[in-house]
Amino acid sequence: MNRKNFLKEIRGKQKLKHLEAQFYRSNSGILVCQWQDKKARKPVIAVSTMYTKGMSEISGHHGKVTPKPDLIHYYNLNMNGCDRLDQLVSYYNNLKRKTVK
Repeated sequence: MNRKNFLKEIRGKQKLKHLEAQFYRSNSGILVCQWQDKKARKPVIAVSTMYTKGMSEISGHHGKVTPKPDLIHYYNLNMNGCDRLDQLVSYYNNLKRKTVK
């Protein structure tokens, strides 16, 4: 949030309610989503140029439906890619050592 040319609306401390989302769009087409998760103390802030402002109804445990921003939802669906890559690389020990010496 302290980066140069970041949106000034987000820099201030804003209290969000449980599962509340706020969206900001810059002049250059960057979307900033600020969302308060139920487990997090601070709001989650995500920056994207790909997604638009929108909310999805996500079914969770015990059939409970909760609203979630599309940006956060698609991030959660695809975030396991790095974990899977690290798992596959760990099977090949010879990639860690560059020389025999």
